[in-house]
Amino acid sequence: MAENFQNMRCRLQRLCDLKIFSGWIESFDRPRCQIRVSGGNSPIVPGQTFQVEVVGAERKVSFSAVVHSMSAVSAVLTIESAIHFTQKQEAARIYVQPVHGHLESDGVNLPMVVVDASETGIGLIVEVPIEKSKHVTLCLIHGINKFHCTAEVRYCRPLRDEPGKFRCGLLIQHMSRIDRARFLEMINNPLGAAA
Repeated sequence: MAENFQNMRCRLQRLCDLKIFSGWIESFDRPRCQIRVSGGNSPIVPGQTFQVEVVGAERKVSFSAVVHSMSAVSAVLTIESAIHFTQKQEAARIYVQPVHGHLESDGVNLPMVVVDASETGIGLIVEVPIEKSKHVTLCLIHGINKFHCTAEVRYCRPLRDEPGKFRCGLLIQHMSRIDRARFLEMINNPLGAAA
């Protein structure tokens, strides 16, 4: 498979009850894939069948898979169907770490941790809910790079598995040319400290 889906955000839907989970691809090597699973308040167990959808850098891939094994945070799935490639309708979201910083809303600075990012958006965790459509300013720190942007909150919902924490999706509205370059470096080097 030519396209690399490692660290890309994915959606999983369990077919027996249609519950939705999300995660990040850790490895993708047919016939197996390993996914770091987040969300969902129902345990995933071996033998369950899921429909998996991953938005990559160039296209979207979907397939059916059965859970082979499950650890505390990762599921190993055996791909059972043909892999379907389609044109993507959204930007690829990439798992990034370690990225932290603060978000300013109504003059209040809130600590935050970035979970994933795309060229146009950021997914993050905060300890206070933020109103949808609110315009905020972010200061992000990745390795030795520090950069700023303004963004609009598209959603903010409580994390079921972490009481007192909220997952927010933000649409980037403005970023300087230099900050944009640093941001793209973070996306292109998602698991290591920036140089």
